[in-house]
Amino acid sequence: HETFPEPVFAEPLPIPAAAFEPAVWAEAPPLEIEEAYTVEEVEEEAEPAATATLGELYLHQGHPREAERIFREVLDREPSNTAARIGLEKAGQTAPRPLAAADLLEGFDPDETPGPNARKIHLLSSYLKRIRQGQRSRPHVS
Repeated sequence: HETFPEPVFAEPLPIPAAAFEPAVWAEAPPLEIEEAYTVEEVEEEAEPAATATLGELYLHQGHPREAERIFREVLDREPSNTAARIGLEKAGQTAPRPLAAADLLEGFDPDETPGPNARKIHLLSSYLKRIRQGQRSRPHVS
């Protein structure tokens, strides 16, 4: 086992008692304040947060809706950005769409299963089956 020397911490510098005297503060020169910036000026100077690379990261991490939002923001700023256009297309192909009743009614034949609640029973059974399989939605296909 290696042994390490005890750390050595520097002692804090003592503050002279005179620094706490009100007279010292009264004689201090006034502070010069720099010109303040407006929010608009700061936003203009700031680098844009949305980039095609950020959109790609969201896409690869399985967040197509967030990726789509980022790609659209990039395209609003730079309409000719090829990477953002390609990324937006990819995001649209992988974005899940909400599950619709029509998806759950596949294979339902009202003549085959009579009764006033047959459709509801089929819908709920199909939905439960998808939940158990982990398929709550299907990818959107253009």
